[in-house]
Amino acid sequence: TSYALARFLFVFLAFVAFHYFLRKWFNPVESFAGVLILNGSMVVAFLIDDLQESAPLLMLLFVLGLWAIREKKDWLFAVLLLIGGGLTNETMLVMPVGYFFYRLQSKKLADIFKTGARSGLLALPAFLTQGLLRYITRNNPYLDTKFRLPDNLDRLWHELINPGTTLFHGTFIYPLLIFSVFWFFAILGYSKSPPFLRSVFWIVPFFIVGNLITGIISESRQMIPLGFIIIPMALFFMIPEARARSFPD
Repeated sequence: TSYALARFLFVFLAFVAFHYFLRKWFNPVESFAGVLILNGSMVVAFLIDDLQESAPLLMLLFVLGLWAIREKKDWLFAVLLLIGGGLTNETMLVMPVGYFFYRLQSKKLADIFKTGARSGLLALPAFLTQGLLRYITRNNPYLDTKFRLPDNLDRLWHELINPGTTLFHGTFIYPLLIFSVFWFFAILGYSKSPPFLRSVFWIVPFFIVGNLITGIISESRQMIPLGFIIIPMALFFMIPEARARSFPD
């Protein structure tokens, strides 16, 4: 019962925060459509193991972290990263990648070093906290962290080339299905999106590679936080009126 209540509360708050996050670029109806897309996508995650215990809170902290990056609230971002990546779920530790690319002003070596150093300092408390907790709990509970890249790639490729079997028994295809065509819409919408979304989009490859290396990718719930990036970029591709409001002539 306590898990059900926590899940209801944090998923609901994540939806509210996502709607507020989208309102910077989209009208209320368009923003609500984005929330509905995320809600519908989560159904795929329920096909295997439902949501991990930390996933609902991770959703809320991830979208708040993106908002803090966008609004340049550095210390709030560091606190959210500490709570999310240090104490809740290490998945959130990928967010400094988005911070770095958003705050990078030029390709000059000095600016790259300065932005990288600031990104590292803001992320340091979260990384130290997660490292300490990993060390303390190294034997209890058992941490199932293994090198899974060959197996993940092999299983995914097998399902891609055997669609008949995959239709009824495939599970490693779920990370592609979770956002369905919106993965492609987001890529097509890259050049049509605001600079912030183009910057944090680079979280996506780091996020996916990290999960391919150590995660069990058939558990598509791992992809849910990427919806806060993928969905608004897809909306910019699909809604010309939103592009016109964000990029007036």
